[in-house]
Amino acid sequence: MHQTNNQGEDGIDTPNILSEPAKKDWAALYEAAIGFKGVAPWQWMADDDLFAVENPSDGEVGYCAVLGKAGEEFGLVVFVGQEGYRSYLQIVTGEVEPESFDFWVSLRSLSAIFSDRDEICRQDREVIRLLGLRFRGRNAWPLFRSQCPCYVPWYLDQGEVLFLTAALGQSLIVAGRVANEGLDLFRGVDADLILTRYYYDGQWLDEWRRPKVSSRQVIKPPAPDGERLDRLRLTARRLRGPWELDFFHVPAVVDSGSGRPYYPCCILAVDRGSGLIIGVDLMGPSPSDEEKQNRAIGMLERGKQLPAEIWVASPEVKRVIEPVTEALGIGLILGPPTVLQQAKRSLNGYL
Repeated sequence: MHQTNNQGEDGIDTPNILSEPAKKDWAALYEAAIGFKGVAPWQWMADDDLFAVENPSDGEVGYCAVLGKAGEEFGLVVFVGQEGYRSYLQIVTGEVEPESFDFWVSLRSLSAIFSDRDEICRQDREVIRLLGLRFRGRNAWPLFRSQCPCYVPWYLDQGEVLFLTAALGQSLIVAGRVANEGLDLFRGVDADLILTRYYYDGQWLDEWRRPKVSSRQVIKPPAPDGERLDRLRLTARRLRGPWELDFFHVPAVVDSGSGRPYYPCCILAVDRGSGLIIGVDLMGPSPSDEEKQNRAIGMLERGKQLPAEIWVASPEVKRVIEPVTEALGIGLILGPPTVLQQAKRSLNGYL
């Protein structure tokens, strides 16, 4: 949202800030956050009291949750768009662990969290000084962040400042009606309807809407380089044992050269029998199917080995490398890669 993709020096697509927020818009955002904290709606609203706010500038919907009922983290998180809503559902249904890096790195959200002073960065303090504001004590400092999939949480651009300001203001409207008018966010015969605040003809209005969530399109992966696979078949040694292979993001921060830093995507292969690492390689934040295939082929070429089977943990990984394994006569099994998980934990811990 409110971002474009430019290529950095390494050729990686990177979300870039379109425009630096104006001082008056920063002031409005901090004023909205201070008002939100003063009301403290987490005293009567829970994390699953979901409602939505439509962005007046582009119509994208943010699904809002007030944090703080558990007494651990205080503020507002806005899950942006269809992907954001899917992520929210995964949390509330227990499908994922919110603390999991694999899940967290996939989020698209905006947040206003009240933090301690040592969590505030230099750029945040510069804005606070510019506005002449002062904060003291625990959970007193507003911290605003934008989360894009595969990228480090980053500072807001102009459009995000405006949307988060609107979301904070409308959150107080909704929270006030819950407290004072008995508004039930779970009411109605259709549990899928969500109270949505939207701006029309100069005023904010209510509508109970069903979230628009389209099914993810399954794209057929490209055919790998036939000549390259022919050479590999002739030169590589056939193995009896299986490998395990996965693609995942790792908690290593890489400077893209333009825009926000990213978390690289990693390909890791291990011998299922011995647990020895066959190969590990890092890519950009969002590698194409073709690049993933080429990295997997590269591991086979460097090892000059063709395993009898490759085990993968997800249908997505299976979809990407199946054209390679089929062409090379390697069995492909969708199942728990238990040995790889241990290697993955060690790699993440090291990074």
